[in-house]
Amino acid sequence: MSIKPGGGFFPIITPILFISLLLYLRDPFVMLLFSALSLLLLMSFAQALYINKKTCYIEGETLGKSTKCLVTEKFMEKFIFNNCGNIFEVQAPSWAHVESIENFEKSTTITLSFSFPSPGKYVLGSVRLFLHSSMDIFKVEKDVAIRRSFKVLPESSIWIIRGLRFLGIGAHGLIESGEETNEISYGISEATQSISSLFKHRSGEFLGIRHMLPEDDQRMIEWKASLRSLRLSVKEFSSGGERLEPFVIADYRCYGPRSCDAVASSLISIALFLAEEGYSMPTLEEVESKRIVKFSDGRTMLAYLIDRILEENLAYIDESDLYEITAPLSINEIRGALAKLYGENMLELTGISSQYKEELKTSPVIVTSLIHDPATPIDIASESSSQGLVASIIVPSEPWKDTQDLERAYAIRRTYELLLNKLKTAGGRVIEWRR
Repeated sequence: MSIKPGGGFFPIITPILFISLLLYLRDPFVMLLFSALSLLLLMSFAQALYINKKTCYIEGETLGKSTKCLVTEKFMEKFIFNNCGNIFEVQAPSWAHVESIENFEKSTTITLSFSFPSPGKYVLGSVRLFLHSSMDIFKVEKDVAIRRSFKVLPESSIWIIRGLRFLGIGAHGLIESGEETNEISYGISEATQSISSLFKHRSGEFLGIRHMLPEDDQRMIEWKASLRSLRLSVKEFSSGGERLEPFVIADYRCYGPRSCDAVASSLISIALFLAEEGYSMPTLEEVESKRIVKFSDGRTMLAYLIDRILEENLAYIDESDLYEITAPLSINEIRGALAKLYGENMLELTGISSQYKEELKTSPVIVTSLIHDPATPIDIASESSSQGLVASIIVPSEPWKDTQDLERAYAIRRTYELLLNKLKTAGGRVIEWRR
């Protein structure tokens, strides 16, 4: 607690000091004005001392309360402060924004909105209140204990739950079935719509360019591609209801809770969409290991990717928090059940990477944090474009927020923006995974 000069201090003290220089004149008006201003200053200071001495406290269930939520959630909460006086300003952490301050006769209601930048544990131990005396001559600062704590789980946790439920594996921690908030449901629906656009093929939609076959119509020859490959090539269009085999490229490397959460959420949501829509024979390429795996269906790919994300800990939460998500099964039991699902329903392809990708004739979907290995997505985007395909690259938005170092954050942001432009120039479709 402290008392400092307020906005009205200098407009009062300046004339007092000036008039004090004229006291030697013993003019009654000058002496009366000096006395009045000095009395106002003293009364304001006494009021500030009284405000400073009062014990300000918070009432209700919010004191010491702990809340578990997802990083995607934003919510507001009201705090009632008693015996404080008129509060005109509140200082809180950046993730607790002051929405309103309502002063009443005996209490003050302060509404805070909470929005967390990344998963983790957050504690709002206290807030700093600013009060002022009459005419704002003095300002009083008070720290009032709230002891409000939050356990913020990553967005990927909700995707893990939905994926496990779809696979028939028990996962009832965090949010029970049917208890997702409107905001979470809306976010999931919006993400699903974005993902569906990556794999849907309308009748007559351009799919790419392939080598010409004897039965092909000569009017469909693509001469530029034919000259590049020195073989006659034709444009290919989808027929009604046609589905190509999905091709997903995954780079699990990331550099912080925000970007890792985006990579994990992207991969699981893609696999869940393919599983729910009944896609068959999806292919997954893992960038770092150069491994290509073909699955019997989307369900098998979903089981495999959830297992890989748990193995790599892309969800960025410790085992006790993971157990809250997967309870009553332990993590080892979950992973064992997942391995049984995909173990006999996947085929690893070796030594035929470039040949196989060329034969797929489908636009790849790449999930990457981008900064670790920018060359690979740029090369894939360029190669796909040369074949008349469009590679979709899903990247975390604002990855520089994963570092507290301002110099490094600036470097990451600059590099990230340059890479996005490079990918678009190479013919790629860039999708930023936003919360």
